Amino acid sequence: MERSIRRVFLGAELLIYLTFLLMDLLRLGDTTALKFASICMVGLMGVITVPIGEIRWALIFTVAADVFLLVLDDYYCIGIALFLLAQICYALYLDDTRGLVPRMICVALAVGLFCPVGSLEALAAGYITLFFCNLIRAGRKARENPLFFFGMLLYFCCDLCVGMFHISTGALYEFARVAMWAFYLPGQVLILLSAWKHGGSNE
Repeated sequence: MERSIRRVFLGAELLIYLTFLLMDLLRLGDTTALKFASICMVGLMGVITVPIGEIRWALIFTVAADVFLLVLDDYYCIGIALFLLAQICYALYLDDTRGLVPRMICVALAVGLFCPVGSLEALAAGYITLFFCNLIRAGRKARENPLFFFGMLLYFCCDLCVGMFHISTGALYEFARVAMWAFYLPGQVLILLSAWKHGGSNE
C-alpha cells in the first residue's frame, strides 16, 4: 500500500511540476497555489512515510516557511527563520558525532550578527552560511547518500536564483523567475526520496 501511495505521489508531483513550469514559461497566470500544493504534498508525505527525525522536521519547517514567503508574501523574517531551522535539522542529520553542528550554527549566527544591514539580511546571511556548510558536508557523503546531496544541491541552486531574482533585470531576471522553482521542487522531492532510502535521522 505504501509503495502505491509513493507512486501516486511522484506522479502527481511530476504533473504539477510540469504544469507550473509551463505556465511560468508562458506567463499563463498565477502558479502560487500549484507550487504551494506541491510543497505541502512533500511535507505531508514526509509526515506519513518518514520516521520521526531530522529530515521529517526539516520538511515540516520548509512548508511552514513557504506559508510566509510564498503564500502570504509577508513576514519574511519569520519565513527565513523557519528555513534556518530546517537547515539546523539538516546539519544535525549530517553530523555523525554531533560535535560539528554547534560550531556550524555559531558561525552562521556570527555571520548574521555582523551583517551590516537589517534583521532580514542578517537572518538570510546566517541561513545561507549554514546551508553552504550543509551542502559541503552532504557532498562529502554523496557516495553513500547521493539523493540527499543532489536534493540539497538543487535546493541551494534555488536559493541562488532567489537572490538573482531580487537583484537582476532582463534575461537574468526571467531566468531566475522560472529556475528557482525548477530547482526547488525537485530538490525537496529528492531529499524526501533520500529519507525513504536511508531514513530521516542519523541515529
